[in-house]
Amino acid sequence: GAHYDHLGYGGQGSMRPDVRAIHNGADDNASGTAAMVCAMARLAKAELGEDRRTIVGLAFTAEEIGLGGSAFYADNPVFPHERTTAMVNLDMVGRVRDGALQALGADTAPEWREILAPIGETHGLSLAMGGDGYGPSDHTSFYEKKLPVIHLFSGTHDIYHTPDDDIETLNLEGGAAVTGLLVDLTEVLATRPDRLTYVRSSAGPRMAGDSRSRGAYLGTIPDMSAMTLSEGGEGVLLSDVRSEGPADRAGMRGGDVIVEMAGVEIQNLYDMTFVLRDHRPGQTIDIAVLRDGKRVELKATLGSRAGAKSPLQATPGSAAADADAVRWHMIGHLQRNKARKVVDHCRLIHSVDSLRLAEELQSLSVKAERDIEVLVQVNCTGEEQKYGCPIAATSALVEQIDSMAYVQCRGLMTMAAYSPDPENSRAAFARCRELFTELRDDGAGEGRFNILSMGMSGDFEVGIEEGANIVRVGSAIFGERKTDEA
Repeated sequence: GAHYDHLGYGGQGSMRPDVRAIHNGADDNASGTAAMVCAMARLAKAELGEDRRTIVGLAFTAEEIGLGGSAFYADNPVFPHERTTAMVNLDMVGRVRDGALQALGADTAPEWREILAPIGETHGLSLAMGGDGYGPSDHTSFYEKKLPVIHLFSGTHDIYHTPDDDIETLNLEGGAAVTGLLVDLTEVLATRPDRLTYVRSSAGPRMAGDSRSRGAYLGTIPDMSAMTLSEGGEGVLLSDVRSEGPADRAGMRGGDVIVEMAGVEIQNLYDMTFVLRDHRPGQTIDIAVLRDGKRVELKATLGSRAGAKSPLQATPGSAAADADAVRWHMIGHLQRNKARKVVDHCRLIHSVDSLRLAEELQSLSVKAERDIEVLVQVNCTGEEQKYGCPIAATSALVEQIDSMAYVQCRGLMTMAAYSPDPENSRAAFARCRELFTELRDDGAGEGRFNILSMGMSGDFEVGIEEGANIVRVGSAIFGERKTDEA
């Protein structure tokens, strides 16, 4: 399967939100859709015999707003999941560099590596294989149904979610190699007598007490003056490492350039964050750095974010401790290009309504090496002009945030439609409370999913009656906002 939706004219979700321009999404994800369609055309002509499995090609929409299409299909499959052997997801396969391709989810079945390795060699692709079945793409919807999954991915780049992601930037030969791999892989899966063996992740996003949501911790301090988060190139330059942290104990030091982690080429902080999200505290991984122009191979045993000293967990009397004495909340719509200042100053953001905003907060938190807590804003009224995640997509968004290393979902927030009668807010608040209770009881937020923010100056009493434990009251306390007349 592959998702075919993208961002239209940009706006929310774009890396250039103030630019109104067509975002064609050549890599994300015309590349994956094209690879799937071409592979299905070739498979339709292949002579696989009568004794084979049915091959289903799926094109998903609503991936960019929270895996909506794949989640719907996974809940309403054409063929029962118990008769399905695996799901292969193609999301961003158009920028293969130096023959490198990531096969994410290889830990979801022990057979994946022995199947994939020779096929990759046949097509000149070096596969970096590993990881569970969770991630911000459509394979997650199927892994949650206890199916082995694999996500083919050629890596991030600096024109991701911009109008520049167009056909002239694609590696067409690399895309053809991915298509050939997909054809051969599908043939193996279709003719293999036995189903793949599903492996349940020990690091799933909803497992209570799981330290993965806090993130595997390396203890590095990237030199942000020497790079941008998304640019490709020569790895991640370190300005320093945290004393007695995993990087320090592994022998890393300021001035090192991380170029490889756990077999994955590191070109930027996105790559580095992916590896840390894909591993658990206590695991030992290989790390390659460039030091004075020479490659140095090291081993690091990853630590836990919970055991690491956050910048705001400082000694009493320090500036950081004083800052932590006041918990600033961000209330109101948050644009991605304004998120940096919010991460620097706020501890709880009330208005995360998309996966892309959550990913931006995750990326900024990586730079700051600090956690950020968020509430998912839900649109419980169905009004098109209101911000908020659709009710049907909220569960998937919460799950994706739960898989992030530095961003933690603490609950939900909603706003009712404006009305002079506060009773008109009750239905929206009740629906949000029901959704909140359902997610909390299902283990969202690693046991810390306990905030329900509903109600403003005109309807906060109804919000409290419907279960809110945070209300956003301004004018009822301070009076109406004064504005200068023109």
